[in-house]
Amino acid sequence: MSVEVEGDVIGENAGLTESMILEGKLGIGNMGTGDPQRRLHLRNGDAGTDPQWVNDDRVLIENSLTAILGFFTPNYKNGWIIFSDNERASGCMGYRHSDDQLEFYSRGTGGLALNMIIESEGEVVMPEVYDDVLSGGDDPEPLFIDKNGKLGWYDTSSIQYKENIRDVQDADISWIYELRPRIFDFKAPLEGTGQCGLIAEEVEKVQPKLVRYKREVTYAEGTTDPDLGDRGERVITTADQPEGVHYSKLIVPMLAEMQRLRAEIDVLKERVAELEASR
Repeated sequence: MSVEVEGDVIGENAGLTESMILEGKLGIGNMGTGDPQRRLHLRNGDAGTDPQWVNDDRVLIENSLTAILGFFTPNYKNGWIIFSDNERASGCMGYRHSDDQLEFYSRGTGGLALNMIIESEGEVVMPEVYDDVLSGGDDPEPLFIDKNGKLGWYDTSSIQYKENIRDVQDADISWIYELRPRIFDFKAPLEGTGQCGLIAEEVEKVQPKLVRYKREVTYAEGTTDPDLGDRGERVITTADQPEGVHYSKLIVPMLAEMQRLRAEIDVLKERVAELEASR
């Protein structure tokens, strides 16, 4: 089958009619479309509205349910989307079936580089990130990830964001003495022996606010979306599991306790000085 949109020519075996061509636009679909909205309009159902962009140089996939663009390859072959000009490939993204991971590439000074990998379990790897110079001079902003996987700035210390401000009391930080510093070795595939730190499950029993949780995801059989087939409906459980410790949240409680101990030491020094002076 051959299709030439600009010349309004359709191969005889395409099973289409010229009524599906309008002003150099081609409409294809099992429901057909006599009014294609873009250069190539693939239609499997009525979406009930018109696309909002104005540039005609597009491919439009329309469906009354979920619209899916699929890449079907033999076993362990890959599917790629490549962005290019007339001189070079500027970037691409694709799925590598042999490793079950989604990869993103862009062209830098050294050529086409692998910038980001999303692995099958959701882990994000950025191989080139450690070669980059951080913006912001000597004070780059920390980036945080919440338990839902959302990225953003969190370290806001301005008074404009705070209320009910009060001094830290002994009762507010007494729990730090219940924490158990440990020495341990990481299990494979993690690396490191003789490491010093805390155990998230133990910290949770003392101060849950210090714990970073991992949200467990399960898949129930059946689905409410027919386009998902038998893959199941995604269900997020509420049984979050301890995964790590927010060590930065220990700084202020330890600072407050250090100041308290300093004040106590100063009092004891004064008493010692008085005793020595009375001899």
